Amino acid sequence: MTPEPVHSAPRNGRAAFRLPLLAALVVAAGAALLVQPRVVEAVRAERLDPAWLAAAPAVFALVVILAALDAWRGARLRGHFRGPNVVAVAAAIAFLGLLLPDALSEYRTRTSPEGAAARDLVMLGHRDPRVRALVMELLGYRPVPQEQVAEGLKRGLADADPLVVEAAVAAVAHRSGVLLEGPDAAARAAQIVASW
Repeated sequence: MTPEPVHSAPRNGRAAFRLPLLAALVVAAGAALLVQPRVVEAVRAERLDPAWLAAAPAVFALVVILAALDAWRGARLRGHFRGPNVVAVAAAIAFLGLLLPDALSEYRTRTSPEGAAARDLVMLGHRDPRVRALVMELLGYRPVPQEQVAEGLKRGLADADPLVVEAAVAAVAHRSGVLLEGPDAAARAAQIVASW
């Protein structure tokens, strides 16, 4: 009497699912390697929207999630993970880890505001006052016309944090060449900026 395999039907079903999953993983990786550079080129030439930069990593991530779920389902039935499954999923996650930073960096580059002063203004919304204070210092030394930095300095002079206000006063003093000290320094700095 030979015992019949208990999980033969589920194993056959999993095997039938595993081949298309492996093919999808290879196709998604190939698309990420071969298509993503063309997408980057088209986005840089402004023929495509920057959102397309996420297409290849998103498709590959979806296939990696399906592969991880398949490995987990097989481990639940067997009671342990198989080495080849773990290696395949780990390699796919590592590849995704290499793919995502480039796509995110390219996306941030393409969607950031044009001009140095405009990028500085974006940082003025940061919740850390030390970052906002550094932006004030940067605006004080950035070699651009006064009117390009006036909006940022106004916001810095009106900031709720004294560290940011102090940095904004120092930036206005440097740009205008006027010594700004004392309790009314912020008000005098605001008057100077308003005249720009």
